[in-house]
Amino acid sequence: MKKSFDNAGVASLQQEFLFLSAVNQQVWIDAVRTDFPQFMLDKFNLQTTQITLINSMPTTFQDMLANGIADTWESGQAVSFQKDAAAVDKDTKDIIVSDPTPTAAESDSLPFPFSIWIRYRTTL
Repeated sequence: MKKSFDNAGVASLQQEFLFLSAVNQQVWIDAVRTDFPQFMLDKFNLQTTQITLINSMPTTFQDMLANGIADTWESGQAVSFQKDAAAVDKDTKDIIVSDPTPTAAESDSLPFPFSIWIRYRTTL
């Protein structure tokens, strides 16, 4: 069953992922990396505007999201996800991403999970 694309839906999806067998986790990870937009369509009940936004993202941004999610899941962690509630007077959506991928010098340290924050603001 598809999840809602909100904080509760993403948390539920990640909980489901963490309880999958290693083989099935790898299937999800490969799906995220192979076709991020299709993965989102398959797993979430998206609104038309959300589908349009995902499909209009530059490929490099889609790849960065896909790899951040996949890398975090491969490390056994959940992605840190926060989606603010949209307000009527807010007309711009920001997607803020924090990619804690360690540099070569830091490769021995455990990275923090990939973080995604979706917020809304009024443009001037």
